[in-house]
Amino acid sequence: MSGIRSINDNAIQSVIQRAPTRGCYPSPLAWEDQVLYFMLPDRFSDGKETGYKDIRGQRVTKGTTPMYTNADNDNAAKDETDAEAWLDAGAKFVGGTLAGLQSKLGYLKRLGVTVIWIGPVFKQVAALQTYHGYGVQNFLDVEPRFGTREQLRHLVQSAHEVGIYVVLDIILNHSADVFAYEAGAPTYNGSVFPVKGFWDENRRPSIPMTDGPIDQRAFPSAFPNAAIWPLELQPQSTFDRKGSIGGDQWDTAPHFSKSSTWAMDRRATSAPRFTSSRSRAARTTSTSSAGNRTFQTVEITGLDAALGIGRVQQTLWKTPKGQCNPNDYFGLFRNAKFLNKGSHAWLRNRVVTMIDDHDQIWRGNDKARFCAFENPAVAPRLVLAAMGMNLCTLGIPCIYYGTEQAFDGAGGGDNKGHGADQFIREAMFGGGFGAFRSKGRHFFDESSFSYLEFAKICEIRRKEEALRRGRQYLRDISYDESGWGLPTIEGDQMKSIMAWSRIFNGIEILCAINTDTENETTVFVTVDHWIKPSGSSMGLIYASGESTNLHQTLTVSNDSGSGRSVVKLAVPPAGFVIYK
Repeated sequence: MSGIRSINDNAIQSVIQRAPTRGCYPSPLAWEDQVLYFMLPDRFSDGKETGYKDIRGQRVTKGTTPMYTNADNDNAAKDETDAEAWLDAGAKFVGGTLAGLQSKLGYLKRLGVTVIWIGPVFKQVAALQTYHGYGVQNFLDVEPRFGTREQLRHLVQSAHEVGIYVVLDIILNHSADVFAYEAGAPTYNGSVFPVKGFWDENRRPSIPMTDGPIDQRAFPSAFPNAAIWPLELQPQSTFDRKGSIGGDQWDTAPHFSKSSTWAMDRRATSAPRFTSSRSRAARTTSTSSAGNRTFQTVEITGLDAALGIGRVQQTLWKTPKGQCNPNDYFGLFRNAKFLNKGSHAWLRNRVVTMIDDHDQIWRGNDKARFCAFENPAVAPRLVLAAMGMNLCTLGIPCIYYGTEQAFDGAGGGDNKGHGADQFIREAMFGGGFGAFRSKGRHFFDESSFSYLEFAKICEIRRKEEALRRGRQYLRDISYDESGWGLPTIEGDQMKSIMAWSRIFNGIEILCAINTDTENETTVFVTVDHWIKPSGSSMGLIYASGESTNLHQTLTVSNDSGSGRSVVKLAVPPAGFVIYK
């Protein structure tokens, strides 16, 4: 256990002084070229799996946890007692480690991941089950249930050696539950409430909260498992002390005052600078700044990018399912008036986009992954179409761990038990809380349909600059070349092809998904008249699903009625295609 207690400790100051202006390791020049992968360290890997492939692609057989098969579905819910134990396991630390994560760098590399975004690794309150990592009690040490400082350094070094960047999730606006109020658990009303004291190592509020640091001579056991560290955070002025502002875990945790948060931000040395709803930027603008105010957050703060949760994720989730109009998503990336940037391409590297995440704030209390409630036979194809949209539209794409294995994030065997955060935080390594209501089975299967197809799309994205940096256009479609328009919902659901182009340096790439999960669909689609005049062609470079009508080459024709350059294409049910 580290003995560092202050940010003025020589070990901390030496790191700060050595760090370059932009961080400890050079950030990529263009974040839109990257593919991020987010995981919670407790839920990813414990290193005890068998049958997965190491960084060299060699099969590892020394572990004890076998790979999941379809026969293992619901193996943790065979009876009520078993199901209750599975649910209980999901609310606690399951056992993932930094060493386990390091052992899966090959799995991530072959998927096409270029950046691993690791949930908070800082020391949590020892007596609490804040497995997600956001209940930090010591900001200067690694959570021992995850590993050691040396293991964290080794993980980062190993990732860099294979060409993978590492982003460490940091929390700048709140701590864990580290003190008690006199009134128990007051609800926010704008007032400052009296504090009884910091929790000690036995979870008693016996350590006074004063105007200065804790008297370590009077309370020698305060370190390492009591109160909060570093000691600079211990004065009562550090905290708002205004009670709970909501039902979510980060809103009930003690919030730092603005001045203290700025002090921490000045000392942050890790790159890059991202923000989510837990960051200082979100704290000083709006609690929904990374949701419905994503673009304003980036503009106001000067951060590299904001995580597009809220409206961005909601429309990215619903569009491939045919539950909202495609323009609801694509319209978010147009050149809004408040940006004054002159081109919507400015947004290509300012928003991190992802289908699933560990909070899903836009769904309220109805938590579930993208694949929940879908027909198990359809889910892997539909999530592939969604990820195709995620990877091939504007933004910095991010894969949430398990999405590449089509996790459903549901709590009941009939996919109706849902709502709690834990259901969208399954353990990739199985343990007591594996995906699909399983236990004791891991999911590092590089032969699964969704993993293989994700990897193919990531590789195409890597090769095609237009898919990473190109301008973006949602295309008009027509079923008979007589009526043109953007696809829209008719009734309860849109069952149609949705097509868009990415254009860069005279190259147009046409992408399309089919929101109809049962029927193949054929439409005419507009393409760029100047780049693709009548008689030119586009070749198929990717297709998911099987189709007898899928064309390897599309010939561009001129629509006499509208003067458009158009192609006629077919997309399989829940399919995704790319033409160049």
